[in-house]
Amino acid sequence: MIFLGDEQADLMVGPQQQTKIRILHPGGGSAYAISYRPQKIVEGFSGGDKPHILHIGHYHKLGSFFIRNIHVQLAGTFESQTPFMIRKGLAAHKGSYINRAELAEDGTVLNLEQQLVPFYE
Repeated sequence: MIFLGDEQADLMVGPQQQTKIRILHPGGGSAYAISYRPQKIVEGFSGGDKPHILHIGHYHKLGSFFIRNIHVQLAGTFESQTPFMIRKGLAAHKGSYINRAELAEDGTVLNLEQQLVPFYE
């Protein structure tokens, strides 16, 4: 295991190391709509700082979106609903994704296949 940082890290992958995958552990709580927090995060990126793929943790939710030409995934969790989540009325979406991507030489994501791997108790 390699420590990449406390809150975010950018991984450069692909044929010419031109595809930026950002992994992010933001703050704040879950919103009513699952897509709200990812939308607000992506809206905050300047044009030159946008990743091609954004993988977001922290919210214990599963979701996949395409926003501002960024493939966004909510990472899910493998932790059951906690007493805090029960008090707040928050569900734990257990599971994650397996991704397979076709990447261009310039870093563009030509195709992203996402396999949802849910975990049921």
